[in-house]
Amino acid sequence: MGKMARRWAILAGAMILLALPGMANAQWGVTNVTISSLGNQTFSNGNADQNNAGTAIGTWATQAAGTVWSGGLGCVNPGYTWTMASQSPISGVTYTDRSSGLQYPVYPTGVPNIGLVVGVADGNSTSYQPVTTTWTQIWTGFACYTLGANTQAMLVATGPLHAGTYSIPAQTVASLKATTDAAGTAEIGPQATLQISGATVTVTAQSCAVTAGQNQIVTLPTVSVGNFQGVGSSPPTSSSFNIQLSCPAGIALFATMTDATNPANTGNALTLVQNTTSATGVGVQVHANGSSTPVSFGPDSSLAGNTNQWYVGGNAATPATIYNIPFVASYVQGAAKVGAGSIDALATITFSYQ
Repeated sequence: MGKMARRWAILAGAMILLALPGMANAQWGVTNVTISSLGNQTFSNGNADQNNAGTAIGTWATQAAGTVWSGGLGCVNPGYTWTMASQSPISGVTYTDRSSGLQYPVYPTGVPNIGLVVGVADGNSTSYQPVTTTWTQIWTGFACYTLGANTQAMLVATGPLHAGTYSIPAQTVASLKATTDAAGTAEIGPQATLQISGATVTVTAQSCAVTAGQNQIVTLPTVSVGNFQGVGSSPPTSSSFNIQLSCPAGIALFATMTDATNPANTGNALTLVQNTTSATGVGVQVHANGSSTPVSFGPDSSLAGNTNQWYVGGNAATPATIYNIPFVASYVQGAAKVGAGSIDALATITFSYQ
């Protein structure tokens, strides 16, 4: 009897030892994670064309997920959890978290100039790490019954934001997985998704208002073909016009004039609108702010440093100001031979508030 009792104890111990690895190999269930607290954010862009790329919009929104994978009585030893972003980051923009010093890639949200940063930590930790485009290990150790993760997300400006309200759509931002191997291939259950619910961003920004001269027709005097003396010459006739703007304090005002007929034109003579009565060998130049050098044209863009953008006036310390910008339009000979006809040219001007 003593021997049989001893055998039974040994067999029972063996059965218990074999049961745990068996459960570890069973597939665990999965619960997806949604960060729902991004909510309604406000953001002051400063001047309307100021580029605040990499600046936080609001604060971190967090979601603790104590259970992402559930496995009944199953245990993993060792176990690993991982995260990977669902899309490629925005080139040239990062966000540096002040509390941790970590640099986060910024992912698109579908709304221009508003991106998203995402961090993930183990379910028992708040040591978040950035979500990247490769599988990154979040945790390793021994776990039974459940595995979880803590997640956080924040909106980030990726360029200038003009005043208005922007709606961020709900979307999947990352994947999560759990494995029993350090290579990250032996998954113990389905992959989970990390999502954000929709959010709203209300932006305030300072800008100038055009108070006079917004749309103008400038009539040049009639001249004779004989008044042109060679390529680059201009007859001594011209027409003046003004544009007036009212600007709040703290704005450095810049401008770009664009050839509306040929937006790719970066020269200093407007392209003529062609019709059956058009003159040939002639263009139109514009001088601004009393300059003796004609304006060179550039793309229709308010971005700082735009091609052939020029400074009008003001800086961060300037009080509210009314700018009255004088312009002078004149003919210029652009070819060896000038042909008589009508002159029509179109230009736009884009102001940049920096």
